Amino acid sequence: MTSAAGRQHGAVLVEFAPTAGLQQVALSPADLVERSSEALDNAMAAIQQMAGRISGAIEGLAQRPSGVEVTFGLKLTASADVLIVKGGGEASLNVKMTWQIAEPAHGH
Repeated sequence: MTSAAGRQHGAVLVEFAPTAGLQQVALSPADLVERSSEALDNAMAAIQQMAGRISGAIEGLAQRPSGVEVTFGLKLTASADVLIVKGGGEASLNVKMTWQIAEPAHGH
């Protein structure tokens, strides 16, 4: 795989995990680049969709946090699907929100 990445001028190759019940076949370097590109495009779309949903949820709050941190893992399948990965036995999102309360101005 390394040599294919070098020849493709910056192509990012994905190592696809085997899927239960399916027999893995070797892909040509060009097919691997194409499938990797499709999987990465799908992953970027999934990230954008998650960010949009999270942003919409935050905007719906009466008191919006000053900072939000969300972590989730993605799994790229051999069919170029994207899944939120299981963390600790279940698919999960970790959310951290912070609020910075402004100090009242002391006037003279």
